[in-house]
Amino acid sequence: MIKIKVSDNTLYEQPEFVVSVIYDMQTYGSVEISTPEAPSFNSNGLYNLLDSICSKFNFDPKKITITTANPYEKHDQYQIVHRFTPHSPLWVQPTIKQYFLNGFSAEKFDNQKKLNKNLFGSFNNRPTWYRLCLANHLRKYTEKTIISCNTSWDEVAHNRIPFDALATHVPPSEYYEIMDLLKQCPLELPGGMITNEQKQTFQGFEKTLTSLMHLYNDFFIDVIGVTFTVGDTFYIDEKESRPILCLTPFIIYGTNGHLESMRGYGFKTFDAWWDESYDQYSGYRRLQEIYKVIDDLSNRSTTELQSMYQEMLPTLRYNYNHLITKYA
Repeated sequence: MIKIKVSDNTLYEQPEFVVSVIYDMQTYGSVEISTPEAPSFNSNGLYNLLDSICSKFNFDPKKITITTANPYEKHDQYQIVHRFTPHSPLWVQPTIKQYFLNGFSAEKFDNQKKLNKNLFGSFNNRPTWYRLCLANHLRKYTEKTIISCNTSWDEVAHNRIPFDALATHVPPSEYYEIMDLLKQCPLELPGGMITNEQKQTFQGFEKTLTSLMHLYNDFFIDVIGVTFTVGDTFYIDEKESRPILCLTPFIIYGTNGHLESMRGYGFKTFDAWWDESYDQYSGYRRLQEIYKVIDDLSNRSTTELQSMYQEMLPTLRYNYNHLITKYA
């Protein structure tokens, strides 16, 4: 089994991957490729690379199997296996497990929000360009936002920061604001951030799934940037399951139609209370539409927000019960 490392637009360690594909095909007569997450292989170049290998070495594409968590992934030659579908996503069940092991329950979050404290929460580890954009925009509402950004302006983080993507997608004025934000990072939460070293073991990573939940009664809306946002893909992980378990509404930067896909799998979203037309867009246009929603909500009075919260409690309870019933 060849386990690949990917992002939205990149297949990492390509030379090693090419050698492994050639070796497995010549040795075993077939190739098995796997990723536990849900990238679009059209977007990150996997299919193009495999096409090139098959053409050069006269390999049969039908002897190549790719396992993915993306339920929308398909190909007319390579064999696609959907091991982790939205009905059994990789990180949802561990999140639910840790939720209960750490003593959380619906009663701790049901109608418990302190809306006079913070309006938004946004928790960011890997600094993708769109997460930096969201963090930068939310920084305009510092007095209303709990925000984290787990990066720093040093050599290690410098190599992680997607400067090319920022320069491609973001107008100059916003780009310079984000450079200023990065110089102030890391933006740490009370109790500090969980370090990358602590995440190296599965047990360590499991702890990160619920490490933020004690904050969820201190803000109203979770602003999320999911992992894969390019191409035809959809995936529910701890980023969505965490606010659902904490009876918290969400705004999501994801692919075009991410909210529609969530509704297709039985969840309810929040178009009764704010404009979710941003879901028909992707890329920077999606961000611009999300900025409008954030700005609009920031202008609401505490009384309006309290009324909104009371109205949506049945939806929040429904999503909680649907997640627990479907995935626990």
